Amino acid sequence: MPLPGAAGSSNLRIRFRIEANYYWAIDDVQIVETECNNMRANDFAAIAPNAVWQIDQLHDFGAMIDIENVGACSQTGVAVDFEVTDEGGNVVASGTKDYGTIQNDSISENDPFNQCFNLPGDAMGVYTLTYTVRSDSADFDNTNNTQTSRFMISDGQMAKEIPGGVYSGLRPVATSGSPGLCHG
Repeated sequence: MPLPGAAGSSNLRIRFRIEANYYWAIDDVQIVETECNNMRANDFAAIAPNAVWQIDQLHDFGAMIDIENVGACSQTGVAVDFEVTDEGGNVVASGTKDYGTIQNDSISENDPFNQCFNLPGDAMGVYTLTYTVRSDSADFDNTNNTQTSRFMISDGQMAKEIPGGVYSGLRPVATSGSPGLCHG
């Protein structure tokens, strides 16, 4: 919680107020200075359209993630790298979105990448999709700079979750040629 005007103050009073019909207590309050450089990849990120993707139904798809500057300083040179890797760690799709400067205590959301991504049409297996946010400054906490998800390419199954879950897979219809559905 920002405390504007508190810096350098010799007398600071903080009040806690609750309007309720029950008892409560506050314990272990600590005021700390917010670190200057701290970008974060938020939980909202576009994932592959299918968790299990039938190989004949592959189509291009877009990328998007919400990122946030939780630091006290504006961050310059902010970018997000997008990668899809196969089981061997080989990059099969990648891209970068440049955000420029993100002001302190602000979020960039619902801003898709400008390109679409294609997967290899001949490689079944498990793939990992990774978003990584970075900036010009060394990040205070780089443990929250990535978001990952997994999906599979199968020869005969379509599903919205990886096998072993609660719901069963859906079989694809017998049509040829799938239109590109990317709206990036």
